Amino acid sequence: MIVDVAIAGLPLHRTFSYTCEHSVPIGTRVLVDFRGRRSTAYVIGESEAPPKDVRLKNVVRVVDSEPLVSERDVKVAIKVSEAFLAPMGKVMDLYFSGFGEFSTIQVVKQTEDDSERKPVWEWLQTHGLHRARRLAADAKLRIEAVQKAPLSSTKRRRLVELIASINELAGLKFGEKQAKVINYLSMKPCEDLQVLLTRLGVERRTIDSLEKRGIVKVKEETLAPWVEQKRVKLTAAQRNVKNRIESDFYSPHLIMGVTGSGKTEVYFELIEKVLAQGKNALLLVPEISLTPQIIARVRGRFPQANVYPYHSHLSKRERALVWWKAVIGESRMIVVGTRSALWIPMHDLGIVVIDEEHDESYYQTAEPCYDAAVVARIKATIYGIPLILSSASPSLSTYHAAIGGDIKLHRLKERPVGSMPQVKLIDMRRKKPEERIISYELSRSLEKTLESGKVALVLAMRKAFANYVACARCGYVFKCPRCDIGLSYHRSGKLLKCHHCGYTVSLPGVCPECGSKELSSRGYGTERVEYELIRRFPTARILRFDRENVTSPTETEHLIKEIVDGNCDIVVGTRLISKGLDAPNVNLVAVVDADRNLSIPSFSSRETLFQLLIQMSGRSGRRDHGVSLIQTLEPEDEFFKFVKANDYEGFAQFEMEKRRVFRYPPFSTLIRVIASSPDPLIAREALGRLSSELLQMGLEVLGPTEAPLPKIRGEYRFHVMLKLDSAKFQELSKRLADLLDKIEGSGIRVNCFVNPRTTFP
Repeated sequence: MIVDVAIAGLPLHRTFSYTCEHSVPIGTRVLVDFRGRRSTAYVIGESEAPPKDVRLKNVVRVVDSEPLVSERDVKVAIKVSEAFLAPMGKVMDLYFSGFGEFSTIQVVKQTEDDSERKPVWEWLQTHGLHRARRLAADAKLRIEAVQKAPLSSTKRRRLVELIASINELAGLKFGEKQAKVINYLSMKPCEDLQVLLTRLGVERRTIDSLEKRGIVKVKEETLAPWVEQKRVKLTAAQRNVKNRIESDFYSPHLIMGVTGSGKTEVYFELIEKVLAQGKNALLLVPEISLTPQIIARVRGRFPQANVYPYHSHLSKRERALVWWKAVIGESRMIVVGTRSALWIPMHDLGIVVIDEEHDESYYQTAEPCYDAAVVARIKATIYGIPLILSSASPSLSTYHAAIGGDIKLHRLKERPVGSMPQVKLIDMRRKKPEERIISYELSRSLEKTLESGKVALVLAMRKAFANYVACARCGYVFKCPRCDIGLSYHRSGKLLKCHHCGYTVSLPGVCPECGSKELSSRGYGTERVEYELIRRFPTARILRFDRENVTSPTETEHLIKEIVDGNCDIVVGTRLISKGLDAPNVNLVAVVDADRNLSIPSFSSRETLFQLLIQMSGRSGRRDHGVSLIQTLEPEDEFFKFVKANDYEGFAQFEMEKRRVFRYPPFSTLIRVIASSPDPLIAREALGRLSSELLQMGLEVLGPTEAPLPKIRGEYRFHVMLKLDSAKFQELSKRLADLLDKIEGSGIRVNCFVNPRTTFP
């Protein structure tokens, strides 16, 4: 038998032929001799006999007794590889991202006459996957973590509590960091340890010293799984959407409804239908920050189902446990995860739901690059299962496909409870210096919100205290040595940090160029906004929600629960707080720097900002009247007319007309190729050769030129972009893939993005 294989882990688009003594099923992993090294490869089909003068190598060894990836999964991978010009071996690797750590995962077989407990891989090599699935279906086999390292569904967190009274503190002396902790705890007597350390920029030893003095107490709290018991009766509009989807169940569907219109309740009903048929469900969310609340809602809605999160913040062992349960086929299973969950080879998968379909996070920017929403559509078609997309502001490509009839469109135009917020623009031109971050209008609205006992969300586009630090005398800017961009200033810890590569350095006391002490911070982010709010509202309970302040799923869940339960007054955050947060007490949202994203050099910058502002506004008024304030320097821009009216369809029509003229997606296939190298000449020359060949093919090519951020992590970046019709792309995809293989080489890294959601950075 001659098999066609894709080599694992290598950025190669082509596949290779090997001989094998026995028949090997598609999807099986084999060991092959490739370029003098033993490499894992995936069997993706049979190959034709080569010419007589070509001698093929033999497969060294068959790794799997039965393939863990089905033939239809391989078909999905082939389609994805073709659609995104992605290396086939790297696409197949995605299926095995949760495979590792199998030595800590075991099979437990329990029948009347037999009992067995073995590591999962050892058991499968002996008995096979099909038998495991039969036993699991009869509840005679289960997958669990080994006892020496059990996984618990409960979580624990450490809290710091102020136990000394004001009178006891009055006569004591404290260091600067100890005083910061005591001042903070005097306003909030009990706080999560990690939140406290991160927010104040202090070390654990500071807390330990206060505990030894009897000032604070560190205690551990067990957190039961968060469950939101919430089942509502569908409105007539929701029932109508549900019935129309069920009448054509196996087509792709888009539920487009205003924020808070009950899209989630509709797709919950559809998931329930699939579970009743004995199938399993996959629910994708764009961000890890969204998973705690949606999982709490899924648990409450489906108490008899097995609900599992799946994302990169889980440990390898936790991901492996979910992966093996899904592969072997635990019944009534719902996996809630980010885009990586789409690649779990789930047994008996019956439906895929993509929540907040518009979000840029669904596009993977590391090789292999792909759009999870497109992959889900390919997968649903090949599997023959329903695909449900849900968003208040879908991506323009999805909306274009929906109005064209390729995706079934269903609209929900009203909220069952509450009302759509009133959107107001605040003109930031000619504001006094003290109003450049928090305007008078926003400050007054925050006062009213605090007086009413409601919650306000304040969004800033960036993290940190300041965007960069410069010398006021000579103009020197502190830059990252690896990325050549300004370092952000973090006031807690007095650090300069690069948000692209993680480089960190303490803020120097003087300018390294001229020795001046006149250092000035420019721009602002969430930390500066939080500082301004604390200064203006010292008694308010203010939380900051960004990736610097919240670093683990436990912290994320705790913070979201605080917001949902109303245990805070003002929340300052990045776009994380705009995504899927359902908090009944929020009646004011504000965006302090709405103009920043308009200047991003990308064809999709206005689409992305519109979606962000619509999603952010939608957090308000879910149970009562709400207000959304947007601070801008361009209030007359036509863009904001659509934002104020919450007019997605008007904006979509306006934006797509411009894209039609300039041939941007969805009116063309846009391909962006980035070459990165420590040597800028190598990267530029490689793309120059690629550009020449593309021009000879008669294609429209832009570049090569420097990428918007020309240097990241010590590598210089150049890019080319080409636009072509979809039919032309399908015709040329094989040739384009061959060209990409040619420019891959030592000292250069190439990433290819087909129809990226943004062309920045």
